Amino acid sequence: MIFLSQASACEEFVTTRAVARRALVELTGSGLLEVVPGKGRVVRGLPGGDAPH
Repeated sequence: MIFLSQASACEEFVTTRAVARRALVELTGSGLLEVVPGKGRVVRGLPGGDAPH
């Protein structure tokens, strides 16, 4: 599983917290990410049906 927090997204993509939050919210809303309480977000699936390894 790949967990992604706002802080790690900011660091990884060198962006502000507001931009990272908006992107994570949009990806969660589109079904690509799932919120796991106490952990962050996990990748649910990728376009084309490929699952993350």
